[in-house]
Amino acid sequence: MSLTSTVLTLKSLGIEDVLNFDYMDRPKQEQLEESLKQLFYLEAVDCHGFLTSLGEELSKFPLNPSFAKTIL
Repeated sequence: MSLTSTVLTLKSLGIEDVLNFDYMDRPKQEQLEESLKQLFYLEAVDCHGFLTSLGEELSKFPLNPSFAKTIL
C-alpha cells in the first residue's frame, strides 16, 4: 500500500515531520520513507523534505501524486 498521497496531504496541511508524527495507527517506517522518496523523485518535496510549489499543486488533485504530475 502506498502512502504517497497521505504523506503529501499531511505536508500540504503543514505537518513537515511526517516520520515522527503522532499517528493513531502508525504505518511502518519503511513505508513512510518510501513515500517521501517517491515525492522527492516527483519533485513534490525538496532534498530537505519541504513541500515545493509543484508539491502544493499536486496536493490539490484527488489522485495519486504521480498521476497528478502527469496531468500537469
